Amino acid sequence: MRNLWGERTDQNRWVSLYIWIVIVVLTATICLSTVLTNWNKIVNYFKGLFKDSSEEFELKEYQTLGDEDFDNLFLRVQKLEELSYKYDEKDYQLRTLIYIRSGAYNDSYWNSLAGNPDENFNAYVEKNQGEYKLTEFIDQAPDETFEFVVPKTNETVDFYHLFAVMNVAYLGNKSASDLAGWGGDLVQLMAYFKDSAKTGVDLINEIRLSFNSENSTFASADVCADFDAINIMKNYKASTNDTIASICSNYYKTINNEDRIKNFRSTTFFM
Repeated sequence: MRNLWGERTDQNRWVSLYIWIVIVVLTATICLSTVLTNWNKIVNYFKGLFKDSSEEFELKEYQTLGDEDFDNLFLRVQKLEELSYKYDEKDYQLRTLIYIRSGAYNDSYWNSLAGNPDENFNAYVEKNQGEYKLTEFIDQAPDETFEFVVPKTNETVDFYHLFAVMNVAYLGNKSASDLAGWGGDLVQLMAYFKDSAKTGVDLINEIRLSFNSENSTFASADVCADFDAINIMKNYKASTNDTIASICSNYYKTINNEDRIKNFRSTTFFM
């Protein structure tokens, strides 16, 4: 509706905004449904040999973060947890999650959502890290990604995204966890297409083709991190005295895709 001067009224603007929100929600739902129903096809994209998952933690010669193997990575997470406990037994696991998350997610938005890093603890880690070089976790550039390979399935998982979602999920706010994980990733994916000239089915098909592609804002490593973070924190809350590192390690050495989807869906959508 326009006024006497031909300008659009606020009512018309709100109607347009409402229609756009409905389109975004519907498209996001379709995308997530595609993930859940085609998970095995997504995973089969990544080919490789299976790795023996029976190995115990053993510190190997330190390599750069980007080349690090699975066991060595989570041994270092375990050592960080131990330092956090020695620093202060209260909230030591939350402090561990915040420390790692802040390596890539450390702006005012994330700090308000998931907690501020403890600068005194950062200094304590730097002083007491020994041979494990734990400050590597927070020395990454804010936009730098680091993915590790799951031993059993040979998938890649975004390490910092995993710990960011785990950090928020630890605090127990489900809506915030959704926003930090799969919901936020879908919003980013939708934002990428907000100026697309395509509409309806053509727009949905374009989004589907971009989903899980190499240059997508919602690639497979993000999908795995979103699902796994929720599942791992569910295991953590059901545990009595396991560490974050041991729960992560056990999860990835026993995970199969059917259980991953089933557990995520039941926790997130109560299905």
